Amino acid sequence: MSVFYYHNNQVIAPWATDAKKKTNWLLVGGAVAALIGLVWWGYTWWLNHNIELATVVVCVDTDGDGKCDNRRGSGVIISPRGYILTTRDMVMADNGKAPARKIEVIFESGEKSNHRLEATLTAIGQPGATATTPRNNYAVLQVSTKTDLKYVELLDKRTYQREEPVKSYGFPSADSAKSNDYGPQIKVLPGVLTSVNTSNDGGVTSLTQSSKLEEGMFGGPLIQGGKLAGINTRLGKPETVAIPMVLLLEDLKQYASAK
Repeated sequence: MSVFYYHNNQVIAPWATDAKKKTNWLLVGGAVAALIGLVWWGYTWWLNHNIELATVVVCVDTDGDGKCDNRRGSGVIISPRGYILTTRDMVMADNGKAPARKIEVIFESGEKSNHRLEATLTAIGQPGATATTPRNNYAVLQVSTKTDLKYVELLDKRTYQREEPVKSYGFPSADSAKSNDYGPQIKVLPGVLTSVNTSNDGGVTSLTQSSKLEEGMFGGPLIQGGKLAGINTRLGKPETVAIPMVLLLEDLKQYASAK
């Protein structure tokens, strides 16, 4: 049963009979509202931060018919001028001896606004990369756009430790991906570094992480702290081996942009 008080012929609720209590309720309500606002801001920042990592699907013509009907893997935009970083094997023809005759990238896959642009192969590493020395397994593509693209900054980090957190982004193959009428949707896999391979002088040569990538995600970015720490390769399957960005800073400086 509710109890009410009367004062000057007006009904007053019990929580309103004490000005101090009323003030306390207002303070509590304000704190709750502020907390809700902070949580919402954090969620929207996380959502936008992940979306703005700007990954793309790399599609190549592997049979020489002029059609990019083989969706090979993923890539990441490293410059507003349309430069995209992926792995060497993503852009090679099926025989592995030469680049594919036609390469396209798909932007905003999984969204109604998705679209394809033909890409030019701008740079490519030398053959012979391995799981322990993956440095040369990279390729740089460029697309022509009328507006600047969102991109990811390269991480200039020279030492890593096991158990450091990382995230992998990419577009799994259609048979295992969450897809819709607009193509495969991006997948994010959190993980940690399980192995840091180094050279005789102590420099990092490759990064192995705990996430098991699906086909289609290779060539996509390994992210740490919102920056591009590496490019995931299929060289060490079933382990996921990435090329540390520090090894490619010199090669990519004419293509990549710094924020």
